[in-house]
Amino acid sequence: DIRPYVFDSGRAMFLGILPDRAISNPPAEALTVKLGGRMHAYDVRTHQYLGETDTVKTGILPAEAKLLAFLPARIEGLNVSLSKHTGKPGDVIELKGSLLPASLKDSRMVVRIEVSLDGRVQEAYTKNLDFKGSFTYPIPLALNQGKGEYLVKITEIISGYTQEMTFRVN
Repeated sequence: DIRPYVFDSGRAMFLGILPDRAISNPPAEALTVKLGGRMHAYDVRTHQYLGETDTVKTGILPAEAKLLAFLPARIEGLNVSLSKHTGKPGDVIELKGSLLPASLKDSRMVVRIEVSLDGRVQEAYTKNLDFKGSFTYPIPLALNQGKGEYLVKITEIISGYTQEMTFRVN
């Protein structure tokens, strides 16, 4: 037995599936998900594109949650930019972005933003950001901001598309 959880986010839909814990040792199960029409399906946990379909055949293991996403279009990538590539302490660098194709602009999506210096993630700048259409994320540099080259990594959480760019603090 399984427990389904549905989240409708505009034109995007998410289906979470958990094994039923009422059974002490639930068996692995094969399952079929039938949709009301053709959509682009993803396994969110593995970032795997499952194709454009109206039926998804999958399975679930006893100790594994499954999260599927159904979108009106296939994710083609990210379009992101920084307002500047060099800054000084006290400046604000803006990260702007959108998801490709533009037909997904009505779907609420999430990107993970990580900023790191010398391989160490700067927690103050790390965020999961939800957006519709496009996003703007300010990176305010502290007055005592360390100098060096910072890496900004943006990951779309459904498909796993990632884009990286850098900026320097002088």
